[in-house]
Amino acid sequence: MKPVIQFLALAVSGLALTGPAMSQVRHGHGHSHRQAWSASSQGISFNPSSERLKQFAKLIESQGNTTVVGSSHCEPGLGGFYAPSQNKITICLNNQSSTGDVLQTLLHEGVHRAQHCRGWGSAFSSKTEVLEAFRKLPKYHQEVVATQYDDAYAQVEEVEARLLSIDGGKISHVEQEYYFFNLAKACGGNWARGLSDFGEFQECMGNRTGYMKSGKKCPS
Repeated sequence: MKPVIQFLALAVSGLALTGPAMSQVRHGHGHSHRQAWSASSQGISFNPSSERLKQFAKLIESQGNTTVVGSSHCEPGLGGFYAPSQNKITICLNNQSSTGDVLQTLLHEGVHRAQHCRGWGSAFSSKTEVLEAFRKLPKYHQEVVATQYDDAYAQVEEVEARLLSIDGGKISHVEQEYYFFNLAKACGGNWARGLSDFGEFQECMGNRTGYMKSGKKCPS
């Protein structure tokens, strides 16, 4: 078998980074016939309080214009999934070992929601960006992407979802804001309304009264 980096390079060769409409696709985070991965086993050290976790879930809902629910009846090994036809993220509480696991699953499925909002396109602008992102993933995740997702579009989507969720709450506050701003930009959340880029959002964070020159009002 080719090294995983070569495998992915072949998979994205000639690939348009906006995939076909897949309204019935369900993106799962961990699965019984795919090796499930957890925050505790993959280096996530941040375990937010239940209150902080609720805030993350509310941000996923509000900025992604989606619904987050919990289930205690998922099949073994499935951490969570996004169902496009229902526009709903389900967190499999019976398969989570820590709040860090839950957070990682939330962020992961939130990326799939943003991809759905973009017409199943990733945020990558080139094949080079895909491969660079792939190289940043720990080897375990590289192997999962390369061997357990045989569709090139799904591989690209998984690279993005794993890259943006793997650090969980260890990422800085600004990086967290960047994550939710991009989710809002893709799905129409209020954090991004009237703002052209994250730089404008950061200005808003420092000046809630709005823009003196442009007259724009910052999102709440």
